Amino acid sequence: MKMLPDKTNGKRKDGIIKALSSNMIWGLLPLYISFVSDLSAWGVTGVRVISCFAVLVCLVIYQRRLKEIKIIFKSGKEIKLLLISSSLLIINWLTYAYAVSTGNVLEGSLGYFIYPLFVVGLGWLFFKERFNSLEKLAIGVAILAVGYAVMFYGKLPWIGLVLATSFSFYGVVRKKSSVEPILTLAIETLFIMPIAIGVVMWQFYFLNEAPELLLLAKASFLGPITVLAMWLYISAVRVIPYSLSGMLFYISPSLQIGVALYLGEILSINKLIAFILVWISLAIYSFGNIKRSKPMPNLK
Repeated sequence: MKMLPDKTNGKRKDGIIKALSSNMIWGLLPLYISFVSDLSAWGVTGVRVISCFAVLVCLVIYQRRLKEIKIIFKSGKEIKLLLISSSLLIINWLTYAYAVSTGNVLEGSLGYFIYPLFVVGLGWLFFKERFNSLEKLAIGVAILAVGYAVMFYGKLPWIGLVLATSFSFYGVVRKKSSVEPILTLAIETLFIMPIAIGVVMWQFYFLNEAPELLLLAKASFLGPITVLAMWLYISAVRVIPYSLSGMLFYISPSLQIGVALYLGEILSINKLIAFILVWISLAIYSFGNIKRSKPMPNLK
């Protein structure tokens, strides 16, 4: 009995691989940022945006796609979507920079655990995504894990909520846009370049905190790393259910826990319990998703 080929399943698998890859990069990113910890969080953010833009400009020129960008700028709908997504992106990056600079890294990391729940809810609200019984159970366990983490934190984690809200709505906007990932990122970083340049000028010129060239060069590599991760993410959310992309995102904060331990941070019993619940949720959801995506047999 042969199985019918399914192009949709092929795209879905490709999307899952890209989503996994992007989350692995984001999960390990704090390890690289620790190598440039002598640079302030605001400086890191500014250099990150500028180096992202530089990489993307080179890619667009190399691929000879400047004409496509001109066409995009003639589309009022796409420009509105890109303005919204670039605003959400800079809100997310600056909020994270604020969390680091004010010593609220824990609250910021909580946002990455809350984010997938926002994505699941938005997937149901905007894209009419439905869930089988196992997926519903997984979502319930995830809600329990986040609820436990919030109770442990002891107060409303507004920084985490802003991070989760901004990036989940960013994904919604990207899923509604037809612009290809590289062009999307190029235009988004173009829109937020004035803010990045302003941050860098304030940090390095007005505050007289210019870093050493070697440190600046290391920080500049955040550009290519970010471009790769964002390209993989945007490519993935277009071909897989938005709720699935949210559940796969749990890989990122889980890896970040490993990085934190490597860097000498302590994993308390409460954090460990929330971590275990998250992974149970991911395992259940993944099993339910595998059952859903099995190809139908050809009975002829």
